[in-house]
Amino acid sequence: MSKDSTKNVVPTLADVARAAGVSSATVSRVLNQPSLVHENTFQVVMQKVRELGYHPNFGARALASKRTHTIGIIIPSLDNYYYVKCLSAIEESLKDLRISVLVATSNYNSVIERNQVDRLISRGAEGILCFRDTIHADTDDTVISKTTPLITIGSRACRGAMSMIGFNNRQAMAELALYAVAMGHKNIAYITAHLNKNTFLFERLEGVQDALGHSGISPSELRLYETHSTFDGGSDSFEKLMADDPTTTLVICSNDILAVGVATKALSMKYSIPADLSITGFYDLDIARVIEPKLTTVMVPIAQMGRRAAMAMVDFIVNNTMPTGSVLLETRLCIRGTLAPPKQVECV
Repeated sequence: MSKDSTKNVVPTLADVARAAGVSSATVSRVLNQPSLVHENTFQVVMQKVRELGYHPNFGARALASKRTHTIGIIIPSLDNYYYVKCLSAIEESLKDLRISVLVATSNYNSVIERNQVDRLISRGAEGILCFRDTIHADTDDTVISKTTPLITIGSRACRGAMSMIGFNNRQAMAELALYAVAMGHKNIAYITAHLNKNTFLFERLEGVQDALGHSGISPSELRLYETHSTFDGGSDSFEKLMADDPTTTLVICSNDILAVGVATKALSMKYSIPADLSITGFYDLDIARVIEPKLTTVMVPIAQMGRRAAMAMVDFIVNNTMPTGSVLLETRLCIRGTLAPPKQVECV
């Protein structure tokens, strides 16, 4: 057979298996029951699916079962890196499985959120993925009343959700704060995005307070600054907190964006990091590893959460496999150059 004659040959499941070096049964599990497959195997097989242009025939199954193979996703905002990265991982996991995605935003508004649930279901969404930090009781009731399966992404399960994929937000921040405070820091400020946004931010604040209490420091001594989650927000808050108390030695931030804003302003004001000032962030965004000194922060498995949630919903839609319980993924401390013991003040 000539090379030209092979161009129009439709690749088969067996072709994918051969290219990936696995059995046809393994390829079938990747496509139909991905939660049963190791993630490395999933990635290898899906890479070969993309390279060969193989398309599983979910269409015929959908016609026979009257299923839409559509997932609805509700996120609070498209201008937040955390949500966008998680959404990107969900869409990347689903694109080669012929699963359609309907995305809606709520702008952190419970009324809009409830209406978006109705719209997604009316447009054929067989399941809803949503972020726990923005789902409210009335939204839960809407989903429950329509018997539509719900999987939450975050650190708390929605009432009526069949599963939750996330991480222990409070504990992750507590571990970082405890590590920093153990170095001897006592004059501490905390900069957070506005606390009325979501429960994640409250949990992080609670984590810092837990660490202080465990270290014998009254949580009431923590100086709190709320601001917009931007570089400028971090920069402006840093100027204010240093004017309030120039003896501050540690600034804990609720995310890396704020922390980089703090670090940039501190360097411009001739503070030496970490000799004069220690700074920590949260998430381990790319920028945390680009600035100098590199930012001490917490690695949160954002993309992995999105993939796991997507695959759990695929199992339900394709195989009626009902996921249950909570899956808490591990975070990791990333101790880098912006954190050190406080400078010892010499007695005169």
